[in-house]
Amino acid sequence: MPTLKPKNEIPQPSICILTLAYPSQANPSHGHFIEKQAQILYKLGHSLVVVAPRTYYADSFLTKNNGICVYRFPYLSGNKRFSDYHRIPFLTLMTFFFSGFWQALKVAKKKKCPIILAHWVVPTGVIGFFVSTILKKKLVVTVHGSDINVYTEKSRLAFWLAKLTFQKSSIIIAASSDLKKKICQKFLIEKEKIKVIPIGIDLELFSPQPKNKARKVLKVPQKLKIILFSGGLAEVKGFEVLIKALPEVVKSMSKVVCVVLGKIETKKLKALKNQLEEKRLENKVIFIGAVSPKKMPLWLNMADLVVIPSLSEGLGLIAIEALSCNTPIIASATGELPQIIKKTNGGFLFKPGNYRELSQKITKLLKERKNRFKINRQFLKENYNLTENAKQLSDFLKQLVFTEPLYGPDYYNKLKK
Repeated sequence: MPTLKPKNEIPQPSICILTLAYPSQANPSHGHFIEKQAQILYKLGHSLVVVAPRTYYADSFLTKNNGICVYRFPYLSGNKRFSDYHRIPFLTLMTFFFSGFWQALKVAKKKKCPIILAHWVVPTGVIGFFVSTILKKKLVVTVHGSDINVYTEKSRLAFWLAKLTFQKSSIIIAASSDLKKKICQKFLIEKEKIKVIPIGIDLELFSPQPKNKARKVLKVPQKLKIILFSGGLAEVKGFEVLIKALPEVVKSMSKVVCVVLGKIETKKLKALKNQLEEKRLENKVIFIGAVSPKKMPLWLNMADLVVIPSLSEGLGLIAIEALSCNTPIIASATGELPQIIKKTNGGFLFKPGNYRELSQKITKLLKERKNRFKINRQFLKENYNLTENAKQLSDFLKQLVFTEPLYGPDYYNKLKK
């Protein structure tokens, strides 16, 4: 790409990040990948401010970590994330939108940010659309998967708001090529406007470690066969599919345990435990709770396999993290997961929702030796390097502010007519 001379001397544009998820005191792992990307953008010279919801009552309204201010707006959350609701209450949605809009408008105006970077087109991207329109700023929307795979499927209003936001965005960042294809087909957006930039992972943090040492640190018995699940308990994440698959696995091998990572709402956890008791699996499923990002590699290295039973998926960051630790995965054939497994030779696929096939694949993998999979980490290094991908995003944002739109002058001229 030819070197483009900036219109002014500002080396890096300041950014207002709008996000549905960002680590907090109450849930330090929620949206940790957004925080990682923000920290690298800050190190690259961008002035950053983050606007995120105050989902948990224990969280502060304003925090500052590593030079990045995080403003949290209040709303009627019920002390629960959106994914914890089967149906999000109307007042919860309304207070989220109005409070989020007002906070983002104040912060972006005060900090004079030329770029609004919204993670998830619905709901935060929609807020970004209104804020960027009023302040006449550039809007960049990052699509992660659940926003177009779940929210826009359940609501026609969400669909049309997402489509309007896509149309008015300066650039759309898709976490995977599969998501780019869906955005083009579903929302009729020009492919030139969409850039595929996965957030990626810290490849030094998520690196292979001896399984016996990881288990020793975590005090996990060496002889157990461990299935790991981490992805939240929203219906789309397919945890129910895994629960249905477990009885057949337990029948074929007694020393097997499923470890579940992640913060779970109290009532939902109680209902799950009752369900497991009915299936006589109460001693086969262990809920660990929220795990800090720094400790996540230990859990991935101690596991025999990681199961990703999502009914739909964008990228599946947990797949990248597990494979980077040389831990094989079994994943549903949805989103970018088939390509990831094909390119890394890192596990098995099964049809989404087919718990019988999942059960067979789990049993097969656990009975075979782990080292039958020669996982291609080089593919991960080339495509999912957190730092390199953040640099790529930074370059796009600079050119967006200082030059003509990245998708070409012809398209730009077409928009002006």
